Amino acid sequence: KIMTNYLNEMISFRSWNMSSDPFLVNLIKESLCLVSLEFPLDLKRCKETQQYKKYYVLPEYTTLSDHGHVMTPNEQSIYEETQRQINQERLNFAQQSELQQQQVLVMNNERISTTEILFSPKDLGIDQCGIGEAIQESIKSIPLFNHEEVLKGMFYENIWLMGGNSCIPGYKERVENEVSKFRADGDAIVVQKCGGGSPNGPITSAWHGGAKFAESEMFNRGKRPEPSTKNTEMFGVAENSPCFE
Repeated sequence: KIMTNYLNEMISFRSWNMSSDPFLVNLIKESLCLVSLEFPLDLKRCKETQQYKKYYVLPEYTTLSDHGHVMTPNEQSIYEETQRQINQERLNFAQQSELQQQQVLVMNNERISTTEILFSPKDLGIDQCGIGEAIQESIKSIPLFNHEEVLKGMFYENIWLMGGNSCIPGYKERVENEVSKFRADGDAIVVQKCGGGSPNGPITSAWHGGAKFAESEMFNRGKRPEPSTKNTEMFGVAENSPCFE
């Protein structure tokens, strides 16, 4: 949600006002955004080259299924040539008007700036750690007792990514890079994407994993005790509360 809002702000400020259409902005984000492995260097590339430039044709909403689309390489070449001709005034007014009816959103550094929030939220004034640091802090906070280093190594070798963000191109590789900053050279780090057995891949893997665990014997052994007067007195919840259903 934060990434979508941030992209919406950038698009609305730089090109088209899309503040009233967050659904479309989310589609654009899912279609075009990616994670940079070298953010400062890639920002420079965005300025000096066409490496990250893409075009999104905005919908005309003539049908309910019209959500726009990303230009194909062939469409992009034709569009850029047309724009050059317009800039050089090689086309007459009628031809320009016909071609400019198509509303096109240009995406360049927005493609990588949007996802950088996940790894450097403080750049936007969000007082939280990035994903790499969050993984590090999570492993550090686990009470390991004896064989601490051995168990820590096991956790670093079992980092699983789930949810829609893990589908963003470059996300897995960037997480590996971020986590490696907190590990000594030569220490193993294994990052994998969940969702091999889920219909929608990593997007619903957390739900499917929780559903399987709820059916397991281990979950049944650890079930919450039946409501009693003692529980009611302790937690201040009535026995007929929906909490116990």
